[in-house]
Amino acid sequence: MEDSARSEKGYDLVSLFSGGLDSILATRLMSEAGYSILAVKMLLPFYPGRFSKVVKQYFHKAAGCDVVELPVGEDYLELVRSPSFGYGKNANPCLDCRLYIYKKGWEVAESVGARGIITGEVVGQRPFSQRRDALVFLDKRSGIEGRILRPLTAGNLPETELESSGFVKREALLDIQGRGRSRQFELAKEFGIKDFLNPAGGCLLTDAGFARRVFALIESGNLNFLAIDIAKFGRMFKINNIILSVARDKRESDELDSIYNVEKEKNIGHIECLRYPGPSAVFLAPSGVSEKMLKLLSSIVVRFSPKLGGKGEVLLSVGGQDNVIFAAAADNATIEEHRI
Repeated sequence: MEDSARSEKGYDLVSLFSGGLDSILATRLMSEAGYSILAVKMLLPFYPGRFSKVVKQYFHKAAGCDVVELPVGEDYLELVRSPSFGYGKNANPCLDCRLYIYKKGWEVAESVGARGIITGEVVGQRPFSQRRDALVFLDKRSGIEGRILRPLTAGNLPETELESSGFVKREALLDIQGRGRSRQFELAKEFGIKDFLNPAGGCLLTDAGFARRVFALIESGNLNFLAIDIAKFGRMFKINNIILSVARDKRESDELDSIYNVEKEKNIGHIECLRYPGPSAVFLAPSGVSEKMLKLLSSIVVRFSPKLGGKGEVLLSVGGQDNVIFAAAADNATIEEHRI
């Protein structure tokens, strides 16, 4: 690449960086070719776990270049509620999601004077959003056709404006396709890349069980960023428009405790057993909760607290206000009626 072709602001390309192997390789491939890269890590809510400090440090190390983190807004949740191009097999609005990410990535690219955006997409790797025709369709609908470069699979796609202008040499790009990953692993070895996210550890919206939870959140009017974090942990129940998550182990109890301690000023409640150890639980209620409902929620928690022997006291906290109540364990019919 000609030095004179570099953007005056210091970045040639913006990488839409997921942290998975393919996005690492796409970023590294263009960086090794002499391009100045700014990696953008979208903080999408539908990935396992929460964005801890350790996870963020991983993204910065894996990219091997400058990284900015970009939160998504309510407009992202709206496309999950009502995607223009529908869902994939489960609750995954892949086409709408990709268009959203391209749009946000291009906004960053324009702000730093970059010529285009790059992604780790590979033709044929995903059955819904990475078919060749789907990628061509996405380019046309993106509003930035010709500015989206997929370095790992460019040889299988029409030439982009970035290539035809001479800014990027097509012969420097690859032609990987399909679901096999042997070429990616070879390239990772060549670049000395040893740490990367598990390819199977991706978007939770493609998981049938989690998709049921998301649709329950949509139906109950609870789809928000807090609810999504809660839905990642525990056994989940829906009673009218109230969502309850009961931890299955200590790790999940710790996660739910942490969520409540940070967000207790919102419409969120916390339930834990007294006298004997048991699971923590968190519930979301868009409006006020009756005493009868609080009793029902507590009974579900007691049901999963075997050391209470079927009944006992629980500490119920709503909006930071504590109350001790006595509850008997819910029966199996009640559990199955409300389980998601």
